[in-house]
Amino acid sequence: MNNLRTFETYKLGIITYEKALALQKQLMLNIEESPHTGYLLFLSHPHVYTIGRRGSFDDILEATDPFTGQEISIIQSDRGGLATYHGPSQLICYLIFNLKNWGGVKKYVKTLEKSISDSLSKIGIESYISPDEIGVWIKASQKQHDRKIAFIGIKVSKGITSHGFSINVKSCEEYFQKIVPCGMPNLNVTSIEKELKAIPKFSQLESIIGNSISENFQIPLSSENSLTLSSR
Repeated sequence: MNNLRTFETYKLGIITYEKALALQKQLMLNIEESPHTGYLLFLSHPHVYTIGRRGSFDDILEATDPFTGQEISIIQSDRGGLATYHGPSQLICYLIFNLKNWGGVKKYVKTLEKSISDSLSKIGIESYISPDEIGVWIKASQKQHDRKIAFIGIKVSKGITSHGFSINVKSCEEYFQKIVPCGMPNLNVTSIEKELKAIPKFSQLESIIGNSISENFQIPLSSENSLTLSSR
């Protein structure tokens, strides 16, 4: 039985990957002291390539912005998975809560995938969850490859989750072409903009995703105005 009372929800805007890591570490310490509290963070990152625990720097083919030519930072992350891209065109959701008594890591990842897929359905995008590959996908026609629209990379330490998932909102395929994302050289990447030919407001998506997470995890949300953390 899950003993988590609520997800405290925060909308942080664009913050650096390093700052988000510091926030998550502090929130994990908070949960060690108060295990019935969970956190749901909505944010975006400036352009950055990250490498998970199973990843390699060889998967970063060229760390330059395809539009400006400026260098893009590469960060070794403590999340699971391989190499990926994060940027302001994505909406990122980090969940920090005590996974004990909830159902384990596999159930957690599948619930994240379902929450993402349900959210996409609510805005008119049909997606599916692969039995073999983590993330959320868009089915393609017979002569094309399926397209990945959402990426999941998590960490569980002492039973407490951190990191989470990203959804491509605006077109950002060119950034993924500079790397081997998720260890898949021929991965096709898409976005909400590309599938809908429109860009929903990030605030709208945050509400939709938050509601889907609350429904699938069966945990209510509570909105907070600010985070009073020393790392802010």
